[in-house]
This record gives sequence, structure tokens and C-alpha cells, in this order.
Amino acid sequence: MRDALPADRVVSFNRRGFLALGGGLAVGVALGAPGRIEAQASNGALNAYVSITAGGDVEIVTPGAEMGQGVADALPRIVAEELDADWSRVTVRLSGASPAFVARNKRQRSANSDGVTSYYDILRQVGASARAMLVMAAATRWGVDPATITTQDGRLTHGSTGRTLGYGDVAADAAKLPVPAIVPLKDAAKFRLIGGNFPRKDIPAKVNGTALFGMDLVLPDMLYAAVRHVPVAGGTLAPVAPEPALAIAGVLKVVPVGNAVGVIADRYWQAQKGALALDVAAQPGPRIDSATLRQRIVAGLDRSEGWLPFPIAFEGQKTVLGESSQAVDAALAAAPIKVEATYEVPYLAHAALEPLCCTAVVRADSCEIWGPLQCADVVAPELADITGLPAKAITVNRTYLGGGFGRKNERDFVHQAVRLAMAVPGRPVMLIWPRDEDMRNDFYRPAFAARLKAGVAADGSIAAMRGRISGQPLSTMSQFRFPGFADGAVAGGLLSPDYDLGVQRIDAVEIDGPVRTGYWRSVSGSQNGFFSEAIIDEIATRLKRDPLEYRLAIAKDDPRTHAVLKHVGEKADWGKPMPKGHGRGIALATGWGSRCAMVVEVAVEDKALRVDRIVCAFDCGQQIAPDNIISQLEGAAVFGLSAALFGKITLKDGAVVEGSFGDYPVLLMRSAPRIEVHLVSSDAPVGGVGEAGVPAIAPALCSAIHAATGRRIRALPIIDAGFEVTA
Repeated sequence: MRDALPADRVVSFNRRGFLALGGGLAVGVALGAPGRIEAQASNGALNAYVSITAGGDVEIVTPGAEMGQGVADALPRIVAEELDADWSRVTVRLSGASPAFVARNKRQRSANSDGVTSYYDILRQVGASARAMLVMAAATRWGVDPATITTQDGRLTHGSTGRTLGYGDVAADAAKLPVPAIVPLKDAAKFRLIGGNFPRKDIPAKVNGTALFGMDLVLPDMLYAAVRHVPVAGGTLAPVAPEPALAIAGVLKVVPVGNAVGVIADRYWQAQKGALALDVAAQPGPRIDSATLRQRIVAGLDRSEGWLPFPIAFEGQKTVLGESSQAVDAALAAAPIKVEATYEVPYLAHAALEPLCCTAVVRADSCEIWGPLQCADVVAPELADITGLPAKAITVNRTYLGGGFGRKNERDFVHQAVRLAMAVPGRPVMLIWPRDEDMRNDFYRPAFAARLKAGVAADGSIAAMRGRISGQPLSTMSQFRFPGFADGAVAGGLLSPDYDLGVQRIDAVEIDGPVRTGYWRSVSGSQNGFFSEAIIDEIATRLKRDPLEYRLAIAKDDPRTHAVLKHVGEKADWGKPMPKGHGRGIALATGWGSRCAMVVEVAVEDKALRVDRIVCAFDCGQQIAPDNIISQLEGAAVFGLSAALFGKITLKDGAVVEGSFGDYPVLLMRSAPRIEVHLVSSDAPVGGVGEAGVPAIAPALCSAIHAATGRRIRALPIIDAGFEVTA
């Protein structure tokens, strides 16, 4: 039961501040016509997030995009915790785009593992203010002091008389009250929902087929569209004759959409058949293959100019650039032990299971879209530029996502759907990218080469380290760049912030490339987690030191880092002898407010490689839903393992070769290892999970292969080193 006036934490909260969170808006969110997410008035709507029916059922809107990571459960749970709701009577609704759902980072998006971290404080306040309004309504009805009323499981109890009311009994009255100026928040020690394990709210609908994903939408008079893009990366689309597509029964229109052409038809197969009938080609221009592009990237490491610095650390608002090139080179030269290595990683696709899709309808005075969107806030302004309509005339509805990984944070497919819908005013058009178009027209994780140099003292401490990285910057990062600095998505974390590395410097050189590049799960950690941990492993080998013991010896004085390293060693039986041809490897990754240590076990016989076991120790601070954290980390392990073993996008004559899971494989169940996740508790604030579990996989895997074979893998994917992955 919740105390009437918890005293541990009280925040000031006026109406203006609450309106910024959607307070005072008499709207809930409900699913009306098939797939239509629309606002509706509700007598029990306490704010934009919370509605309570007269019968006591609670509806909570999740502001984040649900793509399997669990925010449709975790975010409502935070609200319900402070609300003291009966969790069994809570239902969850997906949000559209609205200023009411803007997070602490002033965005409404799900990316960079900030789905929970950016909403945690806001949603606690939302739930607590709604609870306070319910208490005040009950106090008014009973004529008692609100301080004498306690709440638990959706009921209000008057202490001295024992009288009780359900939330539904007073919800309509509570919705009419002013927002309280002071909102008490729960003592974390009294949480009943946060930190507990409960069945996820979104699972039943996903199991019984009622969950609405992008391609599940059905609207009256709906048309379908398929698209084909210019086949050459960075090329310009040549004129396309529409007649072959228009000759296909059911095809209605052929519409150019930038560097692609869309075909609209009565049915999707008709649209796809029509699109395949078109002669889609690129205008004459330069074309490049992967070998040439790789040579360009590797050669960038030897450039004498054009290097951009990147901070080695961030201390509050201050950036720490590290030492000058001259100082670092001098320290490296003076060190008695020198270790240097060059590493490479390829371009990677996002390869979400659900291909890109979006439905749009454009009328003279409005536009409405439905789709699997990671972000919501920037969509309406962008579509206003396309349609000429005011942003307030554009409605954005988000469905469930069948995976995102950063790809569905881009809006190119949304823009295409709207342009196609403009060609048939008043009729909804569902655009679906075929798998090959999805795979070959991604915003790829760039390919990189990195050279790391370390100067090591006789006692094994690191006196100096320099990291240089060469590759294509992110297309989507340009607006966020700081002049004169390297792209953070390229260079961030190239040298590990977790170890004492002495005198340091990070530099990057940018290489022109033909493909679009963008955010990929764990962003810079996806490449630099491999680079920064691989060099630590090589130093340990050179010193003949145990890789775990050496990491503990050079790790900074951070109790959380030491805790996950020690914990993973204990759980993985580190130090226990293994048979010939077997090996264990370890790696550490931090970021997003979390700490992650992983051990990978492999067995190698000739060219056959089998990954037997992954052990993860993870500290994300305050845990919202432990079971879901474990699930995310299991998924991150498989995601990272797939990329490390197989992932590679290649170009031939300017075109992306890979077009399906047949030539861009992911790990199959029969080859998946046993995965053990151990959560390490700490009193740190809530941290991110989805990204933080990816970076340690590749270096731990390569460390394990070295332990088993003595062979050092410095370029990914691992199958390019001649290994065959076995079950």
C-alpha cells in the first residue's frame, strides 16, 4: 500500500509544466476503424497518457515506438507504478505524433536506447499527478483530508473509516480537477511494478494475430504500391517508360518518386509485377566495386592531412580532446613495448524482418499516414513540405514495428508513400518495399578501417594510445555535426573510455562513398567496440597476461565496470581448462548509462567454427522489467553475432549484390549458442539496454577464436577468414 504523503521526493509541478507533458488534454487514444489510431474524448481522461473508465479499467498510452524492445510494456508500467494502478486492469495503446508525448530529449522517437531513459522521470510525474487528482476527488466526495487517503491496486482507502472507492468511481470527477502544484513521488523501495517480472502487455496480441503491424492495415478503397530504385548506388535514375507496367492488369499508375519509380495497383502482387516489368536503369556515371572502395578506406589511414579530431571523453558540457599528435607520438616512441594493429569492418544492412512499408491518404485539406516509425515528431513537418499542407493538417499514426535497428528512424519510405498517394487523391495507398529493394537501398552502417597504436610500460600499464579511423561518415548525422570535429557516429569510443590509457588521441578521416549511411544498432559501438577491445586483447597477449585479469588491472576506478567483469568471469567459469580446439574470449562495453561484459566460448576444428556459449553480465542501473532486459540482451547477442559471423554488404559494378537473407544470412536457430544473461544490480539511474548488448560480441568472439587456435581475426565478417559456421 502506498503512503498518503511519501516524503522522499517531491517535485513542483504547475499547470504550465504539466501541459508540456500533455496534462489537461481530455484525450485518450483508442483503436477505431481498422488500424486507425485516433483521439477520443473521455470523461475519465486525466491527461494525454491516462484514461480510466467508470468500471475501473485503465488505458495508458505508450509514447515510444514498439519494435520488440518492450517499451509498450515498460513505459506504461512506469506510469502505472506511480498511479498505483491494478496492473491486471491496464491496457496499452500506441501513440501517434503529438507534442504531448515529447520526451526529456525534446524528441518523440525510439532510438539510441533512450526509450526508457528519456521518459522515466516524465512518466513518473504523469502517473503521480493522475493519482493525486484521484485522491483529491475521493477526498472531496468523502469530505476528508486527502492526506488520510491511501491507494493500492486501483483503489482508494480512507484510513480511519475504512471506506473504499475504485478509481473508476471517481475518474470523471478527477478529470475536472486542476493539476496539483506539488506531486509526491514514490520511494523506490516501495515499487511493486518497476523491477518486477510480469507478462508483457503486447505479447497476447502478437501471439493471436491482432497486433497491428505496418502491413496489417486494412482501409476502405485501399490501393497498393511497389517501388524500384535506381540500381546503382549513388546513381541517377534514367527515364523510365511506364507502358510495360500499365499493361499489367490492375495497375493504375506509374509514378516517379525521386530516384525511384512506384507502381500503384488494386492489389500488391499486381503492383509488384508491374514494377518488375519496368526497365529501371541508372544514367551513365561512375561505378565502384567493394574491392576498390575498401582500398580507398584502408589507404585513408595513411593520409598526411585531412584528419579531424574527436574528444576522448566528455565531462558534463566539457569535451576532452586529448593530447596533441606530437605529444602522443612522443609517448608512443618512448614506451618500451609497442603494440599496433589495423582492423576492418564492412558495410552492414539493418535487415529488419519486416520490410519497409507505409500507408498514406492525401486529400485536399489533409494527409494521414500509418506506418512502423521509430520517430514521430519530425514526420508532419517533412510531409508538410511535400504536400503543401500545414503540419497541423497531417496525422501520423504509428503501428507496431517488426524490427527497426535504426532503419525505421529514416523517413524515405514515408515520403515515397505520400508522393504516391498524392497521385490518387482521397484513396489510401499502402507502399511495401520488396525484400531486395529494402536490402539494396538501406542507410548502411559504413565500412571502416582503424589503426590503433599502444605504448605499454614494463609493468603492463598503458602509457599512450592513438586511434585513427577511416570511413564514410553518416549521411544522417550531417545536421548534428560540430564544425572541425569528426563524426561521433564514426569516431566515438574508438579508444575505450573504460581503461587508463595514458596519453591519448582520436582522429578520423572521411572517405567519399556512394552508398547512403545511417544509424545502425549501437551506432559507433558497432565498429569501435570491436576495435577498442581487440587492441586490449592483443596487448594482454603480448604481455602474456590473462585477458580478464589484465582488463581488471587497467580498468578505471568504476565499481560498476569491475563488478560486471568479475561477475561474468565467475559465471563463465573463466580460468577453467578447456579441451584442445576450444576457447573463451572476453570483452567489455559501456555506454547508454550501462555496463556490459561478455564471454564467448567456441569450438574450432579445421575450418569448422561452432559458437557454444555466450555469458553476459549487465548493469543498467534501475531495472524496469528484468525479464525484458534479459530478452533484449539475448536478442542483442544474436544480432551482434550474426553481423560478426556473416554480415557484409558488397558492391559490384556500382550495385549492391545482397538482396535477401539467402545472401545476407543471419544466425539460424540450429547454430545459435546457449545464452546466459546475469543482471548485476546497482544504484545507478536507469540506463539503456538495446544498444549496449551489441558491441562486446564481436571482440569477445574473436578473442575466443584466438584462444582456441592462436589465430587473430582483425577483419570482419569471420566467414571471410575461411571459417564455416556449424551447429
